[in-house]
Amino acid sequence: MATPSRFADLSRQEIAGLVEENDSKNTQSATKTALSTLKAFCGEKYPDKVQNFDQISKEELNELLVDFYPNARKKTGGNYKKTALTSICFGLQRYFNRKRGFNIIADGSFEQSNQVFEAVVVQRKRQGLPKSIVMNQ
Repeated sequence: MATPSRFADLSRQEIAGLVEENDSKNTQSATKTALSTLKAFCGEKYPDKVQNFDQISKEELNELLVDFYPNARKKTGGNYKKTALTSICFGLQRYFNRKRGFNIIADGSFEQSNQVFEAVVVQRKRQGLPKSIVMNQ
């Protein structure tokens, strides 16, 4: 009688599924939304250039993000709030870190896009309304 193996034999696909399932539903949704926003931007701004994010180089991605961050808009055409833009940035970070091994926040190859992102966040913060409004009584 054969002794059962002590260790499981998970495929790479099953292991990848474990990692993706580790994120909460909200995190998965935020990552998907961030990527779809970037894809929509590319489709509208560069309709003749097909963006294959599975093959994009760090240099190309950096240039794309330099253009994306200040020009990203909601579907209604309005600016994203600082928190929404930050959520998009972190969603893209999760996607590119998992799929390509690119750390778009800490890698020096993305210094220019990070500087643009920070400038846009400061601008949105200056444009924003106060978090709470005190009414005169």
